[in-house]
Amino acid sequence: MMGADAVKTTTARERRPIPRAWAQSADESELRQTGLDPIGAIPWGTHLCMFYETPQDLLEAVLPYFRIGLENQECCIWAVSAPLSEEDAVRALRAALPPIESVMASGQLEIVRGADWYQRDGKIEPGRIVALWDERIRTAMARGFRGVRASGNTLWHRLPLWDDFQEYERTLEDVVAHRPIIFLCTYRIEKSLASDVLDVANSHQCIIARRNHAWEFLDAPGNAEAKKELSCLNCDREPVTRRSSLRSRLTAREQVVLAQIIKGQSSKQIARTLHISPRTVDFHRANLMSKLGAKNAPDLVRLALAAE
Repeated sequence: MMGADAVKTTTARERRPIPRAWAQSADESELRQTGLDPIGAIPWGTHLCMFYETPQDLLEAVLPYFRIGLENQECCIWAVSAPLSEEDAVRALRAALPPIESVMASGQLEIVRGADWYQRDGKIEPGRIVALWDERIRTAMARGFRGVRASGNTLWHRLPLWDDFQEYERTLEDVVAHRPIIFLCTYRIEKSLASDVLDVANSHQCIIARRNHAWEFLDAPGNAEAKKELSCLNCDREPVTRRSSLRSRLTAREQVVLAQIIKGQSSKQIARTLHISPRTVDFHRANLMSKLGAKNAPDLVRLALAAE
């Protein structure tokens, strides 16, 4: 379990809201399903963190995460470190995601050794590692994949490598925000200190934990806001997504905006909730009214709720 026997200083930074990634690419309207039950669907540019207790907890999270990515034509990259080896990862993937050999041969799935990926000559160089991820994204897009789904398992829970790795995480957060990538960083609970959660919270948008085969949100800075954002992107959409005619006709962004309209939110309120401008909300509102043939907002709600 996490202990409180060591204290490290943490430089606070503003947490980037999860929906804000929408503002980076107006043409990309999809939300990406994660396969992680407490997270649900998220936009490109989301940077998540998970603490886990056992190797089995790690596999129970990462395997569904990659399964959905492969099904959705994303390029998947897993940087593996202890307690799993590359052989363990391939064995688990083979059992859960056949035929894994052909997927790896096609370049859609890549497994790399974490120590080699993150270290060079015993040092962690944030700029070099971020450049590797950026190169993988450009290659994936050139090969026709929709984007990149990545996960990295870290070993660096002791100074001085911990500080270097957290510098890398902060640098990665700035890069992920502007790229077609979702990233899940994983940390083992028994190797972590209580102060590590605070460090990690500064460089991720949301922190969850998997232990004893169960999920939980950690008590970390910004996590309460993250839960609200995820609810907006997922649970709030339920009145819309359960209607097949709306699912097929509306983009994910339009579904989220419509769900807020059904709740009675004004354009300004929706804008604050989604961290976008009121003008962008009005743009989506106009598209919704056009697609559903609505004359005004009350008519839009009536038509939406009457849809099959």
